[in-house]
Amino acid sequence: MVPNEPNYSGSDHMGGRDLNYLRFAEILLIYAEAQAMADGAPNAMAYDCVNKVRRRAGLEDLPAGLNQTAFRNAVIDEKGWEFCGEYCRWFDLVRTEKVEEMNQYKDADDLKPQGSIDKSKYFAPIPYTEVLLNPALGD
Repeated sequence: MVPNEPNYSGSDHMGGRDLNYLRFAEILLIYAEAQAMADGAPNAMAYDCVNKVRRRAGLEDLPAGLNQTAFRNAVIDEKGWEFCGEYCRWFDLVRTEKVEEMNQYKDADDLKPQGSIDKSKYFAPIPYTEVLLNPALGD
């Protein structure tokens, strides 16, 4: 049984509740990172977005004056803590090309990746049918 959910049944596994696909904290952090990357440096609104998430968690505000790279790294780290266990860290690491860097901090007894993890694996190959339609894609 699902606690506090009287309508739960095998055929109605969601029990009438909406599944959260995107939390407000994620929207704030996505905006903050996008703004800093688009404008070359974080503005006051980007700081405010990150700091709203940090304050809700009882943390101090980010230090002012971070450059674009330091701010982006702070946002990615914040997302790692905020969404721990929600299976979205991998996508942030691939998008920011930090898989190899973060992989060196893994525990030696942790699960081993199948194959290698390097930048050649960051992008999926272009489907052959698309290359046939546009041969320039194969270059």
